[in-house]
Amino acid sequence: MDKIREVAAKVLEWILYNKTIFVPFIPYREKLEEIIPNDGDLKWGVPTFSCPCEVTSDKLLQ
Repeated sequence: MDKIREVAAKVLEWILYNKTIFVPFIPYREKLEEIIPNDGDLKWGVPTFSCPCEVTSDKLLQ
């Protein structure tokens, strides 16, 4: 599960911050950029780091 969480977060980070291919029309983009930092060295597979970000982002969908 940790590996899946890590891959999913890295893909989301890539979609949000890619300078070569800009993905327009992402709902709540500004809020997601506040929650998910643009730092490639983050340990998304570690639950103590990623779970607070997941909880915050889940609140956007409610």
